[in-house]
Amino acid sequence: TRVAFIGTDVPDPPDHVLTALWVVPVAGGRPRNLTAELDRSIYNGAWADLVMAEDDVGPVWTNDDELLVMVGTNGRNLPYRVGLSNGKAEPLVDPSEPIVGAGMAAASGRVALSAGVDHHAAELYAVEGGGLRALTRNGSAWQRRLPNPEWEELWIDGPGGPMQVWLGSPAGARRSPRPLVLMIHGGPTGAHGPGGSLDSTMLTAAGYRVARPNIRGSDTFGSKWIAGLGGRWGKVDAEDAVAVIDALVERRLASPRRLGVMGLSYGGFLTQWLVGVTDRFAAAVSENGVANQASTWANSYFGVHFHRRAGLGDPLTEQGMRRLWASSPLRNASRIHTPLLILQAEEDRNCPAADNEQLFTALKVLGRETEYILYPEEHHELKNYGRPDRRIDRMERILAWFDRWLGRPSGGG
Repeated sequence: TRVAFIGTDVPDPPDHVLTALWVVPVAGGRPRNLTAELDRSIYNGAWADLVMAEDDVGPVWTNDDELLVMVGTNGRNLPYRVGLSNGKAEPLVDPSEPIVGAGMAAASGRVALSAGVDHHAAELYAVEGGGLRALTRNGSAWQRRLPNPEWEELWIDGPGGPMQVWLGSPAGARRSPRPLVLMIHGGPTGAHGPGGSLDSTMLTAAGYRVARPNIRGSDTFGSKWIAGLGGRWGKVDAEDAVAVIDALVERRLASPRRLGVMGLSYGGFLTQWLVGVTDRFAAAVSENGVANQASTWANSYFGVHFHRRAGLGDPLTEQGMRRLWASSPLRNASRIHTPLLILQAEEDRNCPAADNEQLFTALKVLGRETEYILYPEEHHELKNYGRPDRRIDRMERILAWFDRWLGRPSGGG
């Protein structure tokens, strides 16, 4: 008698408008928003490479009066129960647990969940009594052969308020200053979830610490946190990133002269931006980033739409062009002295190669320390979906770059 769906009633919504759970009678009528008071997106907003989450999870009917959905909240993806009659949305598991849910199914009063739990790769779980009972062990079996990071959830005071940071350390590392790599997520409305990535596993195994912050603009913390970034790329996000490394240095978790930064997509943009406005970093790795907002507006396959939703504007007026140039890392090229490795997938239509070649060319003309690696036939998320030999090459180059400029930590694997 009813249809449930996930969406928004705002045409061409800006980034801070969250998706919600709606129901509408099959016979027709006005849709009803069931999660308007939740202030969280109804989808897999938290990211972890070790959990390949489905993009279209839910809603799942359990009976005529109840649905299950996945909710991105506080750097996690959690299964929620939503009642039609009482309008309540409540998690099925402890919301403080480090869980990155992926897929979900329900039948005969039982709920099954595929999820990464306690920083591990995904397994299948039964949701029972407010907790999870493991049904499989093979999804994360490969991790038992590796020196995995020791993860902790930190909250760091920033200019816009407390920020969540997932901090990965080498197994058994003492709480003393170590070389640290700041890892910026994409989006900008992505969010780092617990469990990290293969890059995190590689870097911590080599002795580095890895910090994965959810700065302003990150999803899973409500619309206000996303709106805090708005179109102010290169301003509030850079402030938050610097606040994170300041705090980790102050807490004696990071060596102030051995700091690195890396990121993909929007994370690549912010990496390029940071090395143009601060000399705090000894090395940087930008992957499929954005160097020139004006050219990306035209060359990216969704540039016009993306810039509008992100609040960046367009180059159709002189004022709009000035605004885009003001948030383009290319404008700061002459100030970049940090060694920068630029990784680029040749077939990337999100962040085209031509955009990042502008920054590489500028740095070469300036005589700066930079390398540009172009991966043929590969697309935006080469690191997750690329040909295995190219993914290995990518990881080896990242590790070698940080080893060269930060110095391999003593005792690293």
